[in-house]
Amino acid sequence: MKLTIKELQTIMQEQIDSMKTQIEKSKRKEYELHERADNQLLNLDAFRKETDFNFREVRTEIAELRTEMRTGFAEMQAGFAEMRTNLAAVLAYATNIDVNHEERISALEANNPH
Repeated sequence: MKLTIKELQTIMQEQIDSMKTQIEKSKRKEYELHERADNQLLNLDAFRKETDFNFREVRTEIAELRTEMRTGFAEMQAGFAEMRTNLAAVLAYATNIDVNHEERISALEANNPH
C-alpha cells in the first residue's frame, strides 16, 4: 500500500494533534498535582501551627502548675514551721507543768512531814 504525501501529512498531523492533546492532558494533570501538593502543604503548615500552639498552651499550663506546686510547698513548709513552733510551745508548757507539779509536791512534802 502506497501512501501519498498528502495522506502521510494527514497521518502525521493526526499524530501531532494526538501528542498535543496528550501534552495538554499531562500539563493539566501536573497542574492539578501541584495544586493538591500546595493544598497539602498549606494543611500541613496549618496543622503544624495548631500543634505548636497546643504545645505552647501545654507548656504554659505546666509552668502554671509548677508555680502552684512551689507555692503549695512553700505554704506547707510555713505550716510545718508553725506546727514546730506550736509543738515547742506545748512541750515548754508541759515541761513547765511538770516543774510546777514537782515544786508543789516538794513544797507539800516540806510542809507536811510524815
